[in-house]
Amino acid sequence: MSLFDDTASDLVSVSDNDQPRSFFSNGGNMRSGNAKNMWIAVYTMLLLWMVNLLLLYLVAKKPSPARWSTVDRDFTAPEGDKNARVSRTNYDRYVQGSRTAQLGFLLLLSSVLISVLGHGASGGTEVLQWIVMALFILWTLAEWVVDSHWLRLAMALLTFPLVAINFGLAFRHGTSND
Repeated sequence: MSLFDDTASDLVSVSDNDQPRSFFSNGGNMRSGNAKNMWIAVYTMLLLWMVNLLLLYLVAKKPSPARWSTVDRDFTAPEGDKNARVSRTNYDRYVQGSRTAQLGFLLLLSSVLISVLGHGASGGTEVLQWIVMALFILWTLAEWVVDSHWLRLAMALLTFPLVAINFGLAFRHGTSND
């Protein structure tokens, strides 16, 4: 028996009945139904992102490089008036939808990871996760129809605070085990 045997037995549980615990505290159970439901929301956003990319690759046609201004990267008319807007193509719609779905996926993924590693998933964090997912789905679908910075601002003001609250709930009891 070595000096490290006691330490190793403290770190690794031998019992099959033990559930993995959160990393920062002895909080929630990582195998709880709440955590599983939060992962479903993340997977749903991943699927939406992949559908957007498939639409982008299969249906949309990339615009010619002449349509893009090299000075300010603003979408302008190919020739003539630099202030004239060109109607959005399917490519533009699906690019913006893909960016929105990607943002939603990354924020939901980070939110579920921090919740599970923090205090643990709870009913509140699960509900916030599903609300944020629903808002991102609406936002992505709206990007296919509407080209508005006001839409992006409004949806960001709705979703970003909810993600921040979800992050805060992960550490509602601090990071100390005491």
